[in-house]
Order: sequence, then C-alpha cells, then structure tokens
Amino acid sequence: MSDQYPGGWLTKSPPTPNGSTARGMWKLNQQAGYRQQNLWPTAPNAPTIGTASATSGTVASVTFTAPANTGSSAITGYTVTASPGGLTGTGSASPVSVSGLTAGTSYTFTVTATNAAGTGPASAASNSITMPVNGQVAYTTPGTYSWVAPAGVTSVSVVAVGGGDRWQYKWLVDDLSPEQIAANIEKKNQKLRADIVTKTQARLDNFASSRNYAGMLSLCTYATSTNAKFAAEGQYGVQARDETWAKLYEILAEVEAGTRPVPTGYAEIEPELPALAWP
Repeated sequence: MSDQYPGGWLTKSPPTPNGSTARGMWKLNQQAGYRQQNLWPTAPNAPTIGTASATSGTVASVTFTAPANTGSSAITGYTVTASPGGLTGTGSASPVSVSGLTAGTSYTFTVTATNAAGTGPASAASNSITMPVNGQVAYTTPGTYSWVAPAGVTSVSVVAVGGGDRWQYKWLVDDLSPEQIAANIEKKNQKLRADIVTKTQARLDNFASSRNYAGMLSLCTYATSTNAKFAAEGQYGVQARDETWAKLYEILAEVEAGTRPVPTGYAEIEPELPALAWP
C-alpha cells in the first residue's frame, strides 16, 4: 500500500528540499530539520536602508547595505520601490536608481533583496527627498542678487526680458548622472584652461613681434647677447614671461582652492596680467 494522502494525488515522500524549492507537504519538525541543514527555501532578510538623493528632476539614487542573512542561497538582486507611486528600480548592488519620478514630488524609498527562494521583507523607509523642478526667479530692480540652486541643477542661464533693468534668472534640470555632470564640468574646464593658455602665449608673442622678434621664445634667447640693446630686450622678455606665467598660476591656485570663482574666459583675467612695456 502506497503512503498517500486521501484521494491518492499527493505522496507523503516528496523530493528533498534543495534550498530553492520544497515541494509537497511537510511537518513542522521536518521543516526545522531541513532549516538546520540550510536546505529549506528561505528568502533574505531585509537590507539596511541608506540614503536617497535626487540625481536629476526625475531620477533618484538609493544606497543600502546587504543583509547579513542572505537566506538559503545567494542574493540575486535588489528592488527599490518609491512611495508614493510604487515605481521601482532594480540592481545587483548598492546604489540602485529609480527613474520616471515626478519633479516637485516628495518620495521615500524601501529596498528588498531576492534569492532563488523568493523576495524578503522590505527595509525601513529612506529619508524623504523632493525632486527638483525647472524654475525661475525674476528681479525687476537693479542690484546684486544671490541664490542657492536646488539639488540636481546642472546649468544656469541669465536672460534679459524686455527693456530696462529687468533680468530673469533661470535654472535648468538635466537628466544626467552625477558622473556625467562631473565629466561635463571637467570638459568645459579643460577647454577654458586651453583657451586661456593659448591667448596668454599669443599676448607674449605679439608683444615680442612688435620689435620683429619671431616670438617670446626668440626674444628670450637674446638675454645673453653681446649687443647691449638686444640683451636688454631679451632680459626684459625673460622677466615679462616669468611674471606673466607666475600670475596665471596664482589665479589657477585660487580657483582650485575655491577662493575665487572659475573665470568666464581670458578677457576676465587679462587685466590682472603684468603690463608689457619695452625697456
């Protein structure tokens, strides 16, 4: 006589659980025994929530720490869920991004871990964040104004509207990752530095050519000339060259230290360079 439940449709001796599945009907003491052997399918514990931050007007990034107890098998992925709305993002490790969020709306986030046995409980809710919005501030009287850009702002434009002294300040939010934003800023800074260096060298070369030298390098070679006139001009060329580049590096050091803003271009710093005048 086979060992079956009434109806003959389910045996009492199903396959041994393997950590992913447990088919059949089991007594509590049987489950406990397989749990001790780490064979009973068990989902992971809840991850520990970290920090949520907006990376653009519609995308948030959420950090978390994996649970110490991964259940009966390795974790295969994580799901971050936004509240309100229930939008989700998935990934294999922290952080995970959630896209499609609404600018101006406040959200919190939870995260779950999944393994072959299933999905575990959700973490605690994250901090609340408000997605940044496109916006503008209008000033209608002359003056100096300052303001703090919202999180996620990647570019700012100043637009004159109508006549008189009316100016309109706009901030724009781009759907860029922090890495893309940093790369764009660095690219712009490299282009600005190259432009300033080129125009500074051109200023020196043009000065030297005003007395028919091929350039500042040519002028400096005459510093040791046996001709008194050429020697005086060459020595001045060395002095002017050194003072000019020293000033340029001083400005660069101030920008890197954060004690002065990034210049808008060469025209802004040219008045600070040493004056050039033949001896």
